[in-house]
Amino acid sequence: MRNVLFLAFAASATTAFAQFSAGNLAVAVVGDGQTPTTSNMAVSIRQYTTTGSQVGSDLSLNNLAGGRNITTTYGETSEANLSLSGDGRYFTIGGYDLAVRGAGFNTITTNRAVGRVDMNGNVEVGAAFQANGGDGVRAVWSNDGTDYLLTGGDMGVLRGNFPGSPSRVVSTAYSTRTIKAFGNGFIFNGSNAFGGENGFALFDGTTVTELFATPGGASARDFVVVDANTLYVATSTGSAGLIKMTFNGTSWVEAYRLGGTGISGVAFDGSKVYATASNGTTILSTVDNGSGFGSWTTLATAAANTRFRGIEVVPEPGTMLALGAGLAALAARRRRK
Repeated sequence: MRNVLFLAFAASATTAFAQFSAGNLAVAVVGDGQTPTTSNMAVSIRQYTTTGSQVGSDLSLNNLAGGRNITTTYGETSEANLSLSGDGRYFTIGGYDLAVRGAGFNTITTNRAVGRVDMNGNVEVGAAFQANGGDGVRAVWSNDGTDYLLTGGDMGVLRGNFPGSPSRVVSTAYSTRTIKAFGNGFIFNGSNAFGGENGFALFDGTTVTELFATPGGASARDFVVVDANTLYVATSTGSAGLIKMTFNGTSWVEAYRLGGTGISGVAFDGSKVYATASNGTTILSTVDNGSGFGSWTTLATAAANTRFRGIEVVPEPGTMLALGAGLAALAARRRRK
């Protein structure tokens, strides 16, 4: 039945796009080079080498088969987040299912949609849905491209199965930005992840538990789960920038940071950390040397009227990246109820 459901997707492959190559960077780009407006803007995925050279043409997520779209607002630094599925087979991304600069755009009532992109550049978009408040879909995490969890401002956390519509599993009381697998559960961050603070919380499928407030009240946008005891936290607060958080057996504490610029998206590969600036103008890199970060290096600069947002490292084919069985555990709980 699952294979039949996949056929219900609207699929599109862009022939000019070079398939993703392991070790390169996949970056979400918002804007079409024309003067941005307050309505929804084009989203594409662009591939770069780790030295900042563009590879092939952009992969558009707009005007796909059946008229489907993934568009986002130009100024929202948490939208157009890009995630890699736990099994390394898909990039996932969400937004509005409305044509670029579409008439009647509204951040509350416009339909949302979740998309997945395989390593050959094939794009599939699930059913359009209403989210009951919040912003556009900010981030989507999936273990294997089937079940998924998504965040979106004041709509809490939603769970769905491609290609169907999602349902809420975390209350709208939580303003959420990014969610990732962690052990047998998930971590999400937000502007009121707990107690009205900028911070991080653990969701085990049933209960939300406070983990830690982002140091200094910085506004976390994205994060990377390095292992059970290490997180890289991207904040849009310039003085905080990139923060390394470690678990000391009792609590999460800041190890060190690299300030100087706010960060929107973050990814890592070994000791190298890649990021997009929160103003969307640059792709950056640094090195974690174990006792601190090196200085920022600019890899690429966005063209006029475009912005960089989400970023991921393309995995080796067949690499299993799942850090836990979070979605499987959540599905099992739902079946037992």
